[in-house]
Amino acid sequence: MTENTEKVVEQTVDDGINYKLGLYIALFGAFIGLVVYPLVFLDQYRFMMYAEYIKGESLEDGGGVGCMSIVKWYYPAFTDVGVLSGILFLLTAIYGFRNKEKWAYPAAIIANVCVLMTSFWPMVPAIDTGHFPMHIFVFIPALIMYVGFTRYVKQMPWSRVIFGMLVGMAMITSFMNGIASTQRIMTLPDALYKITQRINWFAGIGYIAVVVGILIRPKAIWLKRTLFLAVTAELFMGYFLGLTMTLEKGAFSMFLLGPIFTTIIVIVILTKKWDAIVQPDL
Repeated sequence: MTENTEKVVEQTVDDGINYKLGLYIALFGAFIGLVVYPLVFLDQYRFMMYAEYIKGESLEDGGGVGCMSIVKWYYPAFTDVGVLSGILFLLTAIYGFRNKEKWAYPAAIIANVCVLMTSFWPMVPAIDTGHFPMHIFVFIPALIMYVGFTRYVKQMPWSRVIFGMLVGMAMITSFMNGIASTQRIMTLPDALYKITQRINWFAGIGYIAVVVGILIRPKAIWLKRTLFLAVTAELFMGYFLGLTMTLEKGAFSMFLLGPIFTTIIVIVILTKKWDAIVQPDL
C-alpha cells in the first residue's frame, strides 16, 4: 500500500469516523451558530416582542404579557446556547476533526443537539402571530448537520438515525410544554401549569441524555433506564396537560405533541425494536 493510499484510508476509516467530512460539517455548524443565529435573533427579537404586544390575547388564553415575557427571556437565552454551540463547533473543527481526536464527534453531536433544541421553539411564537419563522434558517441546517454527522461521519444505520430524531422531537416538545406552562403561570393562577412545568422539563432533560447517549454511547447500561424515567414523566404530565387543554379549547392542543412522540417511543420499546435499533450487540 502506498503512502498516499494509507493517508486516504486514515482519513475515512479511523475509529469509523470520517474526520475530513466531520471537519467541513463542523465548520458549517460554526457558521450557523456564530453568524446565522445571531442575525436571526437581531432580526426577530424586537419584532416578535412587538408582534406579541399587537396580538393582545386575553389573559384567559394565557397570552398578552405572558407571551411577551417568554419572548423577552427565552429568545436571548436560546440564542446564547446557539452561539456557544457555534463556538463548540469551531473548536471541534480546528482542534478535533482536523487532528483526528476521538472527542471531536461527541462534542459535535452535543453542539448539534443544542442547536436543534433551541431553534425549534422560537418558530412557534412567529407562526402563532402569523409571521414567517426566521429560526427555520437555523433549524433546517441543524437538521441536515444531524443527518450528516450520524449517517455520513459516524456511518450509523438509518434506523438509529431516525430513532434518534424521534427521541430528539420528544425532547424538543417536552421543553416546549414546559415553556408554554411558564407563559401561562405568568398570567393565570392555575395549579395545573405549576405542576406540569417542571415535570415536562425533567422529561426534556432526560431525553437530552438519551438522544446524546444513543448517538455517542448506545451500549451504555444507563440509557434505557434514563429513557424509562423520561417516558414515564412525559406520558403522565404531557397527556394530562394536553388533554385538559384540548377539552377546554375544543381544539387540538400543541401540548399533545410531546406525549404523542413519547407514545411512539414506547411502542418501539414494547415491540422490542429498541434492542435491534440501539443496542443490537447486547
